[in-house]
Amino acid sequence: MIIDFRNAVEMEMYPIDTDVKLSDDILDGYYDAKIVSTPHVKGWYVLTDTKLTVNITLFVDIMFKCDRCLTDVEKHFEIKVAEVFIPRQEQVDDLEEFVYDKSVIDISDILRERLLLSLPMSVLCKEDCKGLCPKCGKNLNFGKCDCVFDEEVDEPIESNNPFAILKDFNTNAGGANNGSTKG
Repeated sequence: MIIDFRNAVEMEMYPIDTDVKLSDDILDGYYDAKIVSTPHVKGWYVLTDTKLTVNITLFVDIMFKCDRCLTDVEKHFEIKVAEVFIPRQEQVDDLEEFVYDKSVIDISDILRERLLLSLPMSVLCKEDCKGLCPKCGKNLNFGKCDCVFDEEVDEPIESNNPFAILKDFNTNAGGANNGSTKG
């Protein structure tokens, strides 16, 4: 998103109210996540002396898959961005500051960064989501499945699992207790 303030009058507040385009790959780290509403930015900017202050909010809706049961979960985000930009020639080398050249700034990278930082590490359809049955795949939020399943141990009673033999496998046959194979 480009903000062109070449004709801005000092100390006058200018509104920002526009839809923005975010790159298509912004949600690549999330399984099947997609932006379901047009991202919108609303706020203002003001030029004081040579500093440009931008105060905006990014509004966007994103559809995720629940991490436990894979149902669709829509989340609404309102991400606030408030930054001050200075001319490049006034930048102090040892400080990381936002700078501009020729009275034009592009805040696309800032919007992308703030959105990524606002995304949750884990997405659940509800706090007590029961997930899927590990044996048959039924969504346990809609009731129990017909599988023979021991809920206390959280393991199938039947040992059709090819990894069931590993349950009683003891890797510490003598000596080390820190995961080392040397005694």
